[in-house]
Amino acid sequence: MVTEADHSHDRLLDEQAAYFDARAAEYDASMEPEPADADFEEWQQLKAGVRALRLTGDVVDLAAGTGIWTELIGETASTVTLVDAAPETLDLARSRLGTEGLTYVVADLFSWEPTRRYDGVFSSFWLCHVPPDQTVGFVDLAERACRRDGVIVVLDEHTFDDPGLAKAAAKGDDPWVSHRSVGDGREFRLVKVSHEPDEVAGLFDQRGWRTTIHHRGPRFFLLSAQPPSD
Repeated sequence: MVTEADHSHDRLLDEQAAYFDARAAEYDASMEPEPADADFEEWQQLKAGVRALRLTGDVVDLAAGTGIWTELIGETASTVTLVDAAPETLDLARSRLGTEGLTYVVADLFSWEPTRRYDGVFSSFWLCHVPPDQTVGFVDLAERACRRDGVIVVLDEHTFDDPGLAKAAAKGDDPWVSHRSVGDGREFRLVKVSHEPDEVAGLFDQRGWRTTIHHRGPRFFLLSAQPPSD
């Protein structure tokens, strides 16, 4: 039986998708730190870390957004499939990256089902937007999308200062809901969950995957997981 709580959950995820679509044009300007920012040096370390992984073959980029990280993946991958629920962000990615070796898929990752397996499954700054009760579902999806000799890469933040969380708490929302505004003044709710790298690694470790934490900084982490050896 579908409950009112289920409908509320669906509305939250719909708002989140609408937020990322509405914010697409602002995303790049606010995402990458400037040289004077406290996170700038760590951001450069993350970029170097992703390059060092040298993902090859066919890679899927989950919640690819405007393609900031896809650009790095594409330096070594043969093909990249970009999946995102926000059409506007993928339009910007297409303008940035073109189409050679790239496939753009508009799809809700909470319902999207891969039709094939990939050599690499990449996720950047998406797990923090997955509701706590669907975290295992995210791992399930990544696992279904990954070849038995492939690799899953998760890049995310484990520490953040988000005034939107306090604003949501004042309105009685769940502690992992944030209220955000876009440039035209519209306000949206979205999910914002903090995960420690060891916690994320543990989700794969308990399935027998071999995980490596490549970066654990003041704010961000980067890890990879490889399937169990047969």
